Amino acid sequence: MNLKFVIALGAVVFAGTVLAPTTEVHAESARVPLIRLYNARTTAHFYTTSLDEATAASKAGFNIEGEMGYIYATQTVDSVPLYRLYNRSWKRHFYTTNAAELAAVTRSGFALEGIMGYVYLYANDASPTQVYRLFNKRTKNHFYTTNSYERDYAVSHGYVLEGSLGGRLFNSNAATA
Repeated sequence: MNLKFVIALGAVVFAGTVLAPTTEVHAESARVPLIRLYNARTTAHFYTTSLDEATAASKAGFNIEGEMGYIYATQTVDSVPLYRLYNRSWKRHFYTTNAAELAAVTRSGFALEGIMGYVYLYANDASPTQVYRLFNKRTKNHFYTTNSYERDYAVSHGYVLEGSLGGRLFNSNAATA
């Protein structure tokens, strides 16, 4: 089931799709790419699983940087939701797999946009790629990367490493990756 939502980025509004929570748990699920975009004017990164949403965001000033990896489209055994939130005052997104953190950031002004997909919390043969989460207090930007060189570069330029997103990405969309 898809949940439609609207995101406001400055004066430009674009619509996208995220997956709604489900109580069904599947043994295997289709994998979808996690696309990373960057807006040089606002210094914000944006992450989506929707090519239509990525295209709309690119028309609103974001550059598509590419695919970070893959996540499940629906919940599978031992996977957890990857939540996407938005803070209208900061005009910034936040991503987490932690339900307690979700509740805390919701109380601090972020609104839940939905579940982007599902990830494993811990590395296994299928999903070995850790996602690092960094924060720049001055710009109020969170930055997520799987690349240790990008992580280290961001730290040397004012970002603080907050740890892991709490979920692992797949290196491919193949079921036997």
